Amino acid sequence: MHGTDEQNLFYVTRSEVQTLPDVYSVQQRHFEYADLVGKMHAMMRSSKPASTFSAYIDVFMATVSPRLLRISKLFRLSSRPSTSKHEWESEDMPIYEYVPEKGKHRRKSRLYGWGYAATGELGIKEFLCPTYHEAPLEFTHKPCIIPFGDIHPVTLLILIHCRPFLLSVHHWAVTFCSNRLWLSLILRFLKLHQKGAPFVSSIACGVGYSVFIAKGSTNKLPTAYGTGVNVYHQLGFHPHNISPEQGVQYLIEPRQISLPLRFPDSTKVTHVACGKAHTVIATDNEGVYSLGSNEYGQCGRSIIENEDYTRSSISHKIDGLPSDVTEVVCGMDHTIIVDTNGKVYTFGCGLDGQLGYKSSWSNWQPTLVEGDIKNERIVQVSCGADSVLALSDKGEVFCWGNSECRQFGSVTTDMQVFEPRHLNLKIGPVRQVASGGSSCAVLTESGHIYAWGYGPLGLGPEQLFKGSRTLLPPPLFGANEFRENIYPQRLFAGLMHYAVINSKGELYMWGRNKFGNLGLGHARYQYFPFKVSVNCDVRQVAIGPYHTLARCQTWL
Repeated sequence: MHGTDEQNLFYVTRSEVQTLPDVYSVQQRHFEYADLVGKMHAMMRSSKPASTFSAYIDVFMATVSPRLLRISKLFRLSSRPSTSKHEWESEDMPIYEYVPEKGKHRRKSRLYGWGYAATGELGIKEFLCPTYHEAPLEFTHKPCIIPFGDIHPVTLLILIHCRPFLLSVHHWAVTFCSNRLWLSLILRFLKLHQKGAPFVSSIACGVGYSVFIAKGSTNKLPTAYGTGVNVYHQLGFHPHNISPEQGVQYLIEPRQISLPLRFPDSTKVTHVACGKAHTVIATDNEGVYSLGSNEYGQCGRSIIENEDYTRSSISHKIDGLPSDVTEVVCGMDHTIIVDTNGKVYTFGCGLDGQLGYKSSWSNWQPTLVEGDIKNERIVQVSCGADSVLALSDKGEVFCWGNSECRQFGSVTTDMQVFEPRHLNLKIGPVRQVASGGSSCAVLTESGHIYAWGYGPLGLGPEQLFKGSRTLLPPPLFGANEFRENIYPQRLFAGLMHYAVINSKGELYMWGRNKFGNLGLGHARYQYFPFKVSVNCDVRQVAIGPYHTLARCQTWL
């Protein structure tokens, strides 16, 4: 065998399989197996009573688990009849296909997150508070399962009370205790976490924080949860254990965001959006609420000079908005609301014309936007920073806001567009729009993606600026001679990076990748779309400046 001892626990060569009966007799394996299990029980009896769950795991993982796994591997391989190398490679094995009965299996929702994690935005507590004396994890450049929505506290409580039984049963120990994540594996195989686990229906990313819309066993209706930076209380007021009058400034795992609802038992949270330091939450019958920084009036309330957010518990209900809201979008310091009639309302910072008011004034009162969209029904708005793209029900695109990188160069040569203008792309009806910090992209009804502006546009390292829309070749998103019916289905934009979900539920990303926020296993710029390794169907992506969330569906 080759490699380290840790690698050898999981690796056995074919030549070793043929010689296993000579190296390990069946009697020797049985004696060693029983000796290890007895050693585990003896150490537990001789040590202090384990008052915590981690004490059992420390003893088991330090002494028994690696060798048990090795012995289990040898048992399985030695029971196989000896065959030659040719017979091994040419052996035909039957292939079974299992088709679930209709209605018998429900696809499970699962969250993945990657990128910067030092302020708790991924909601994975173990990254910042490691159990086994490791250093806190600053960022992760590969997708990681977010426990929120995957494991329910009731199931954890049941398993913790049953830990002596689980540790004493040999089969469970060998099968499931092979690494430090044994508890999550047990949960996955037993399917206990399916019952009562929060179902996440929507996700949003801000600068250093994340917000989820989820419902579970305790909250039957969709409710907002938040994790990450809470300096401006953009995730609500959560009293500090030592100083209750001051709020917690960082949340390392999701907590419910309290709203001053009149009828909390019958009100649903329908939409959520995050800006640089403010959050906007829409409900089905009690209006729209805002939390966090209000420096430019982006929360829809009057500006308070030198406001102290450390002691503020304000969750403001925004006045002057229609009751039927269909979309909520946040730029860095401004907010956009779309109602069922396709009318657009904006408020907050307007220095780059992102409010669409024909001026650069900021405004805290929601105001109807007109210009070229006055007689249009807007169905989607995108704003990664200060540049705004709007899509009408006819598939036409409109723009306003920052144009310093000539994002809107086809309609003006100015740095800012202060009112909505029609953007004639001449590419047919558009299905979806995406606006980043210095570039834009659109997805057409025919399934093609066009990009323009400045930055990693997905066209390679030599194509960092395009003054007009440019087609991204379809093979970049999974289409080829063997998969002809693959096409982009959804498009998302961050500050300087993009994400696309194709018709197979596969995720492709490209752009800036400073903290691994593209999930590609490295932290280098990605100049063309590359597939992210997520083993399930991706349904929604939320992109922050330095981290990314993905809401997926899986059969597992």
